[in-house]
This record gives sequence, C-alpha cells and structure tokens, in this order.
Amino acid sequence: MRGRWSVVGIMGVVALVFMAAAQAGAAGFALYEGGAPADALGANLAGSADDLSALFYNPAGITQFPGAQLMAGATFIAPMTDVTTVNPYSGQSNTKSSESNVWIPPHFYASYQTLENMWLGAGFYSRFGLGTEFDKNWWGRYNNYNAVIQTLSFNPNVAIKLNDKVSVAASVEVMWFDLTLEQKIDATAPFVLGGFGSTLVALGFSTNINDPTTNALDVDSEVKGNTFGYGFTLGLHGKPTDWLSFGASYHSKVKLQKIVRATNSQERREPQEWIAPCAAPTLSGPSCMGGRPKAVAMKIRGWNRARPSSSTRIACT
Repeated sequence: MRGRWSVVGIMGVVALVFMAAAQAGAAGFALYEGGAPADALGANLAGSADDLSALFYNPAGITQFPGAQLMAGATFIAPMTDVTTVNPYSGQSNTKSSESNVWIPPHFYASYQTLENMWLGAGFYSRFGLGTEFDKNWWGRYNNYNAVIQTLSFNPNVAIKLNDKVSVAASVEVMWFDLTLEQKIDATAPFVLGGFGSTLVALGFSTNINDPTTNALDVDSEVKGNTFGYGFTLGLHGKPTDWLSFGASYHSKVKLQKIVRATNSQERREPQEWIAPCAAPTLSGPSCMGGRPKAVAMKIRGWNRARPSSSTRIACT
C-alpha cells in the first residue's frame, strides 16, 4: 500500500511541474482564448484536450471524439488601460485612458473519425491580435495613437491513435496577418536639426522637438499591411489512467513576408523590418496548453524620400 501511494504521489508532483511550466513565456499580444472551457481553465488544455478546442491547444486530443464533431464560438475582449506620460521639458505628467474597443476573436473546429485509429480535423481561429487606440492628440502620440494586429489561422490536421493510451497529430497552419500602426511625426525636428530654429521662433512656433503640449507642426504617419504565412503544429496526447492525462504540443514559427505601405503627408518611409509572432515548444501536463510566442519588435532604419510603397520584410527569430 505504501509503495502504491508513493507512485501516485510522484506522478502528482510531476503533473504539477508540467502545469507550472506551461505558464512560462507568455507575450502581451498572444491570444489563448480558444474556447469557453479552456478560458475557464486559464488556457490549460493541452493535457486534458477533452473538447474540440484541442485543435487550438493540442490536436492529438481529437482522438477522444468519435464520429463527426463541430464546435464554434467567439470571445469578447474589452481591454482598457491608463498611461501616464511625462513632458521632458516641463516635467509635468499627464494620464490618458485608451479608447473603449471590443475585440471578438472567433473560433470554429471540426473533426471526423475516418478509420478506427485515424481522425481528420480542422480549426479556424486567431492566435495573435488585439490593439490599443488613444486620442490622436494624446501625449504619447509620437510613439503611436492606434496600433492594431489581427490574425486568422486555418489549421487542417491528421491525428493517429497509436494505442488505447497514446495519440499523435500533425497539421499545417496558414496564417493571415494584418497590421495597422498610426502615429504623429513632429515636423519641428528637421527645422531645428537643420539650423532653422530661429525661423520657427520668428513664425511663432516652438523649437521643442516632440513637445506633447503643442501639435502645430504634427504630421500623420501610417503603416499598413497584410500578408499570409505558413507553419506547422505537432501534438502528443496520452491518457495512461482515467484520472491522469498529459500532452505536449509544438507550434512552429510562422514566417510572413509582404510589401507594407508606409505613408505620411510629407514623406515616405524607408524599408522597415518586422519580427512576426512566433511560438516556441512547450511541454504540457494535465490541462496545460502548448507553445508560447516570442516578443514583437519594430526597427525603423531611417528616413528619405522613397516611393509610396516601400519594401518590408517580416521574419521570425
């Protein structure tokens, strides 16, 4: 009896370790809302994978569902944030609330058992997205006043039941990616840096560059683009007993490359480099989700008078 309870205790500790590990490495714009049950469990479903949202977290889990299955829904997300900025010239601070927007990432899943040990599945969902919007004249407008990322993924897959306890799956991911970035550019800078600050003063303008308290020489700038990228997903699911299950999933990098149009009312931007959303492998324990995304970064290489459309490269690290 003592030996039996020792084994059970060890297995429980291992399960807790896996559950804790699955929560590491999250990114601010990743979406884990693949379905209502998973939302309630904190997106920990790669281990149990006991409804069709397994196609989001761990596609190997669909071998638990006989015949044909369908599941659809959406999640309503209404983020709000307050940002305090400081005027570098006066030291005065200002707090601004973001606009009230509602984002609705959808999900649709289907599976079909074609053979005794083979299942086909397909998922349609969003893994990355959301955005922030502020008043066009808020103090942080020189960083951005509207930033939106939207994605939709289509994920057809095949799952094989190796035996009564272990299943594996593989799938292809086709991701649509859409980006909008809007900000203000202070046209004071080229005058001051070019030695014409006295001219601005004579005309009654401030020579403080990026001064949030004045917008007399602000110029609107916009970066927009959309493209498609491709990746893959691998899944492993096991259920050695009725009360214990485990899972591991891997979401590959999705490489996106497309022309992005960057415009403002005076000049065009140089080619810009983007790092797109990526997911890293993560092992999962009971009711734990799979891969985690990396951070997003933007690098603007410079200014000159370029054509209306400028080349952009989107890549993963």
